[in-house]
Amino acid sequence: MTEDCDLCKMARGEIGAEVVKDFPSWLAIRETSAHIVVFPREHLALVTRYSDGEPKVNFLSESLLRVVATAAHAARFTDYRLVLDVGVGATHFPVHVLAGVPSGSGGS
Repeated sequence: MTEDCDLCKMARGEIGAEVVKDFPSWLAIRETSAHIVVFPREHLALVTRYSDGEPKVNFLSESLLRVVATAAHAARFTDYRLVLDVGVGATHFPVHVLAGVPSGSGGS
């Protein structure tokens, strides 16, 4: 974990957050009634720096969908979209889970 990262501070309990689901390696917090953020407890710098087969990439790919589905269920989301923050300026690999019908579905 990193000292000045707000998500690390939330994972350590130093900054208050409404926890939706607490996993051994992940934390899901509520931003609004229709928005939760799921992130790994371990601070990840720039995710795009890792390559296939590295332990961090395997960790993310093996558990991400299971963790997001469980957190979305705990938040009582029936339909949801995922927004991933990666690239320059994005740290800690937060996954935004947005409730509602996916864009372009027409609502039916």
